[in-house]
Amino acid sequence: MIRKSKLKLIGLQAILVFSFIKYHPVEYGNEQYPLWADLIGWMMPLSTNLPILIVGVVVVYRSQGNTIIKVILSSKYTSLV
Repeated sequence: MIRKSKLKLIGLQAILVFSFIKYHPVEYGNEQYPLWADLIGWMMPLSTNLPILIVGVVVVYRSQGNTIIKVILSSKYTSLV
């Protein structure tokens, strides 16, 4: 069974990916924001999502198993230390 916390995580990642797909530069009236302002805007969600993805990849990489299902199931109880 999928927990609520995992559903929230999947939802947040889906929103981030959808934002990348549907991206267009931010405008206020007829003026477009500068590139540095867009980059700062993208760095905020990435700074919270990238650590989650990196830790997930590390945990799956360190877990034991020869198929993806065994790796994911064994990574459920693997610590990072």
